[in-house]
Parts: sequence; C-alpha cells; structure tokens
Amino acid sequence: MLSSHPWLSLACIGLGGGLGAAVRGASLMLLGGRPMVLHAVNVTGCLLAGFALARLQAIGGEAWVRPLVITGFLGGLTTMSAFATGAIGVGNDRSLTDNLASALVVVTLCVLAAAIGERLGR
Repeated sequence: MLSSHPWLSLACIGLGGGLGAAVRGASLMLLGGRPMVLHAVNVTGCLLAGFALARLQAIGGEAWVRPLVITGFLGGLTTMSAFATGAIGVGNDRSLTDNLASALVVVTLCVLAAAIGERLGR
C-alpha cells in the first residue's frame, strides 16, 4: 500500500474496484447470469491476480499499481459474496450437497489458476 499517501491508495482501490465490478456485471449480462459464468470470471480473475503479482514483484512496479490492479480491479472483478450465496443454493434448485461440491471445485480451480498465473508472470 501507499503508506505515505493512504488517500491515494484508497482512491486507486475505489477506481479499480468500480471498473472490475462493471466488467463482472457486463460479463454476466452478456454471457448470462448462470453460475458457470460467475465461476469463469472468478477463475480468470485469480489467474490474472497471480500473473500480475508475479510481474509486479519481478519489475518492481509503481506503488499505486497494486492497489489499483490487484486489490481494486481484480477484487471488484471477482466476487466472494455472489460465490458464497451460490454455494448455498440461492437462486437455484440444486441440493446443498451439489452446491457445496461445486464450490469446492471452483475454489480449487481458483487457487490453481492463481498458481499458474504466478508461474506465467515470472
């Protein structure tokens, strides 16, 4: 974070978060609001986060880039609240067991995507 300029850091997070949420919303509108679309957005966001973190570490990016891109944009793009409500079955008629199994698969894919992104970003 930008410890000497906390308001700049907060502005970067807000700007990036708004843009990321807008991209997520547009993706759901264009591709349909199905759970698989949200899962794909979350996995893609994790892949990009791993890649971006590795690149920033390798090149020593500007202090404002991480709050803007990682915390802001990719944090807004991915969504834990929608994922969690989907995992308990809000909005679908599948059993809780099926929803939780799907959630476990998606979490595993997100972690693997972040690891792959980090490797690609080196």
